[in-house]
Amino acid sequence: MRFSRIRKESRRYAYIKHNILSYKYKKRNILVATSVVCVCALIGIVVKYGEAVDNSSMNQVTAYSAQADSSYADDTIEDAYVSSTEAARNNTYSGYSVDINEAEFAMTEGLDMSSSTGSEFDGKFIVDSDQVLNVRKEASKDSEIVGKMYDGAAGEILSSDGIWTQIKSGDVTGYVMTTYILTGDKAAAYAKDYGKLVGTVNYETVKVRADKSADSAALGLVAGGTVLSVIEDDDQWVKVVTDEAIEGYISADYIDVTCQYETALTLDQYASVKDTRDNTATAKKDDSGDGVVTVAQQ
Repeated sequence: MRFSRIRKESRRYAYIKHNILSYKYKKRNILVATSVVCVCALIGIVVKYGEAVDNSSMNQVTAYSAQADSSYADDTIEDAYVSSTEAARNNTYSGYSVDINEAEFAMTEGLDMSSSTGSEFDGKFIVDSDQVLNVRKEASKDSEIVGKMYDGAAGEILSSDGIWTQIKSGDVTGYVMTTYILTGDKAAAYAKDYGKLVGTVNYETVKVRADKSADSAALGLVAGGTVLSVIEDDDQWVKVVTDEAIEGYISADYIDVTCQYETALTLDQYASVKDTRDNTATAKKDDSGDGVVTVAQQ
């Protein structure tokens, strides 16, 4: 048995010497070793390049943050908000990429880019601000002001980059700061205190009745296409106020009820209503001690 094992080991050694350590296999082994060295070197280069890119991104983040800090020298609301949101964006994504998904960032800032399905505010917004909101020609605090919006005014969303939202409201198209508007379910809930119900008569002539019954007395007639202020709507009868200040009921089958909101004002329109609005605000402040409308800075 011992000699048999020795013979096997001798044959194995002879095989290795003849087939693996021969000149032919030495060439193969050298080629394999060279390939391994090249791959390791390539991996080292890639790692070094990745570190250089990370350092470059961090330098850009630092530069943006420094620029944001310097912006606080201006006292306007836009300066402070743009600076703080830029700094937050850079800090959130530092070490990964300076470019971010704007829709994702907009979500973190409260603008729901995909508002609730079936919501009254799908693709729309309402202003949530105790100051008059500026509408600017471009997405910049230094851009020309083209309109004004009061708290509770509404409009259509055209696009958004997270910080600025392009809107259309009334006769005004421009950009507002996203932080001062609501969309989706938040907008619908906020709008309950601002919307005005109006009804449009959809039949040739309808009767305004004293009560919620077709047998109740008729208080007057209203022509088709007339728009009336709505006091109450229970899906069967709509309580309205006519131009003659008559309060009564119209069957829901003969009137289409919608909710209307204030819209953006052009600068000329704003100038014509500003004094009235400011006087109203002053009167309310005298009564309650709280201001209602203040001059816009953003």
